[in-house]
Amino acid sequence: MTDVYDPPVAPVHLGEGELSGGYQAWCIEREKNAPRHYSVRRHKHLLFSVVVPVHNPPNQWLQECINSVRSQFFADWELILADDASAPATLDLLHKNKALDARIKISLSNQQSGISSASNRAASLASGDFIVFLDHDDLLNPYALSAFAQRLQK
Repeated sequence: MTDVYDPPVAPVHLGEGELSGGYQAWCIEREKNAPRHYSVRRHKHLLFSVVVPVHNPPNQWLQECINSVRSQFFADWELILADDASAPATLDLLHKNKALDARIKISLSNQQSGISSASNRAASLASGDFIVFLDHDDLLNPYALSAFAQRLQK
């Protein structure tokens, strides 16, 4: 038995600019074609509730997460941000965003209870037909909800 950890797969080391071809090109092409593939902008009987538990993330990450929801091509969504006893700077950011968009709801807690409790609290406020879970440091592709809606229509 050896004390040295031997990873099952050798790490991949990419040289400078190696990602400029295949995957990056695929991402650019996908973004360019997304409006043609995911054309559902509204659906009178479909609302997505995007649930985000929040606890002291870097403000830039949280703002980018919120922006990724606000910039959805599909417009019928609500964003429920469930704060889990964050610092005042995070609370300020939540209130600022709520004031910018009526589709944003916030739920505040004075006592930290964990990600599961915060997620459940947010989900209990959801009025949508489907709940989408997102972490406070995640980004939602601009056509994600449109793709879901389109698939649900089929």
